[in-house]
Formats: sequence, C-alpha cells, structure tokens
Amino acid sequence: MINHKLGQLYRHYKARRHPDIVTGGLVSEADYVLSKPRVVFVGKEVPTSFGRYSISKQMRKRAAKWEKGQDVWDETYGLVGLWAYGIMQGFPAWRVVNRNKRQCAAQGLRAIGITNLNLGPGTPVSNGAAVRRHALKADRRRLLAKELGVMSPDLVLCGYTFWDTIDALGLDRTEAKRVIRGRDDYYYVAASLGAHSTVLLDLSHPARKAHQAEYEQLRDLITKLRRMGVLN
Repeated sequence: MINHKLGQLYRHYKARRHPDIVTGGLVSEADYVLSKPRVVFVGKEVPTSFGRYSISKQMRKRAAKWEKGQDVWDETYGLVGLWAYGIMQGFPAWRVVNRNKRQCAAQGLRAIGITNLNLGPGTPVSNGAAVRRHALKADRRRLLAKELGVMSPDLVLCGYTFWDTIDALGLDRTEAKRVIRGRDDYYYVAASLGAHSTVLLDLSHPARKAHQAEYEQLRDLITKLRRMGVLN
C-alpha cells in the first residue's frame, strides 16, 4: 500500500512537467513495515544521465545480488545499507559487519525507504547549490512532504542534506538541536510529518571513504538520541 501510494504521487508529479525523474520509495515494503525504527534516507541526487529510473527498485535488485555475494560494491548505498543494518541490529562491531558487508548492507537496504532532494538525473559530483534550488521549488517541497508523510518514518537520515531538507519541509531551523559537539557538529530535529512524529538526523555524505568512522559516529549519535528519549 505504501509503495502504491508513492507511485500515485510520482505519477502526478511526472504529469506536471516532470516526466524524467528518479523516483524513490521503499526497497522492500514487507521488510520496512516490520522494521524498528522505520528509516528513510534522503540523499542529494542519483548520478545517472537518464530519467524514468527508480532508485528503490535498483537497490532491491542490488540487495538481492549482494545477498548472493554478487555485484560490485556501491560506496554510497552500500554504506547506507550498513547504517540501516547497524541501527536495526544494535550496531554490531565494525569488524563483524565489514567482514560480511554485502549481506549486511543488503539486509539494511531492504528495510528502508529512499528519496533524493533532486529527483532529476544527477552527476557523480553533486552541485550543492543546484540541489538546493531544486529542493526548494514549490512542487518539490510539496512532494517531499507527501513522500515522508506516506512513508511515516521514525528516523530520517539526511546524508549531507539536513539543512536543505528541513528548509524544504518548512521546519524551523531554530528547533534543530546539536547532538554531538566536536570537530564535526551533528544536529537533529523532531518534527510531525502528517500524523507521525519523526526525527531528522544530520549525517555526512555516505560516499566518504572513512566507513568505519562514519558507522561508529552514527552508533554514538543513535545511542545519544535513545538515551535522551528522542528515539525509541
């Protein structure tokens, strides 16, 4: 039902002068509805030169191959899958996860929803200003709010998209709270998206090479949010 509703939203968006878009959605709805917490990843854009493309369907195919030990590793969505796996499995030690990274990433990916601020075809190196312009267009803002409202996540992971995402959703920047202070500051904001309470979390872009450091940083962020009672 969730992916069906998202499909209707995307079809309507395409009909309004946006035929070539990269759609999002749940990688596996059956896994997502059973996951705790429910997680959605918001990225910048998909580096593809063609539209009419579904990132959630592509990741479903990739997860199926990774489970069999096949297919090349994806630096971005591979780490997103490991992030999700860690969140849902209590963050096993990195050495354990990394040893079985394809299988762990596949399990994590299947349980999440995905969308991007720029739904148009992107480039390997994103132009932040261009992504922001797209995110703040009125029709994209409306669609983003509806996407997240339909998916009703408990946690939104913003891969270097936090401030653009909360601006696109019309949230108050002053409501964002710092969860870790240090060399890199990380923020979160608790919001109501439709009838559902959601936590949006500021993260680095998953394509960064320090995978162990990013995984362990996320572990510390989630641990703090749970101790604070912000996230179950």
